[in-house]
Amino acid sequence: MIKIILFLLFSLLTYSQNNKETDYTNYHKNINRAEIFFFKEQNIDSSLFYYEKVFKDYDFIFLKDLIVCAQIAKHSNKPFIKYIEKGFEFGLKIEHLKNYPIFGDIAKLEKENKLKEKYNKTRKLYLKKIDFDYLDFVYDIAINDQCNKHTKEYKSFKQKSMYSLKKRIITKGFPGERLLGILDSTIFSEAKIKNKDIKYRITQQPKAKTFDKEPEGGLVQTIIFPYFMHFDYCFFKEFDNKQLINEIKKGNIHPRDIAFYNDVAFTTLFGANVCSCKEHETNGFYFSTFGFDEHLFNSKVANKLRESMFMVPYEIDVLKLEHEKKYSFKLFHGKFGFR
Repeated sequence: MIKIILFLLFSLLTYSQNNKETDYTNYHKNINRAEIFFFKEQNIDSSLFYYEKVFKDYDFIFLKDLIVCAQIAKHSNKPFIKYIEKGFEFGLKIEHLKNYPIFGDIAKLEKENKLKEKYNKTRKLYLKKIDFDYLDFVYDIAINDQCNKHTKEYKSFKQKSMYSLKKRIITKGFPGERLLGILDSTIFSEAKIKNKDIKYRITQQPKAKTFDKEPEGGLVQTIIFPYFMHFDYCFFKEFDNKQLINEIKKGNIHPRDIAFYNDVAFTTLFGANVCSCKEHETNGFYFSTFGFDEHLFNSKVANKLRESMFMVPYEIDVLKLEHEKKYSFKLFHGKFGFR
C-alpha cells in the first residue's frame, strides 16, 4: 500500500513538472494583470495571485518579474523571501539586491546560512541551463561589432554576422535570458570555462571596452543590444512580426526588448515619423516616451502596439514610475532601463 502511494505521489510530481505551459502569451498577459491590479487598483492579493500563477505555470521565468513581485510583497508586508529564492533559479545573486532600495540593508540576508545553501544548490542548476556555446558565439559577434563599427568593412561584417546569427536564432532561438542567462561578467569562469568571460576578451580587444560599463545586476541579457542598435537599417527588416511574435511565445525574447528596438530605430536611424519597415507598420509611433521624443508620442496608438506585443498600457508604466519615486521601487531593467 505504501509503495502504491509513493508511486502515485511520484507520478503526480512528475506530471506537474512536465505539464508546464509552453506558450508565453498567457505568461505576459498574466504578468500584465498582476501589474494592473497592484499599480492601478491597489489590489495586492489579486496581483500576487497572478504572479504566483505565472511562477507555477512556467518553467522559465524572466527574473525581472520575480524581483518586481518580491518588491510588491515587501512593500505590502507580505512574505517575499520565497521570490528571492525562486530568483536564484534564473541567475539572481544576493548582492544584486543592493540595487533595490526597498529591500534595505541586505547584510542580514547575506549572513543567512539557509539562504546561502539555497543559492549554492540552485546556482549549479542555473549554470547547467545556460547554452555556453551560444553565449560564446554571441560574445564574439558583440565584441567584433564594437571593434569594426568605424571601419570601411563594417557593412560587410554586419551582413556576414547577421547571416550567422539568424541561422542560430532559427535553430536555437533568440539570444535572451532563457538560453543565455542574465548578463554576468564572470559566468564562464564560474562554469570552469577559461578565457571566455567578457572582461578577459576586452583585455584582448580593448576597442570593446564599452562592455565594461554594462551594469552588473541588471537582471537581463543585453550583450547583443548594441549590435542591433548599430544597424543602419531597420531591425525589423531582418525579423518580421510573425517571427518576433513566435519568439515571444517561446519565451526567448521579452516583448519590451522588441519595443526598445522599435523606438531606437525611429529615434536614431530614421528620424521623426519615418520608417522603412514595411513588415512592422507602426507608422512612426513609439511604444514609450522614455528617452524619446514626446511630441511624437500618441498614447492611443502606442497602446494598440503594446497590446499586440503583450505589454501593459502606457499609463501603467507611468504609475510604475511614480511608485519608483514614492516608495523606492526599481521596476525598469535592461538597456537604458527600458524593460
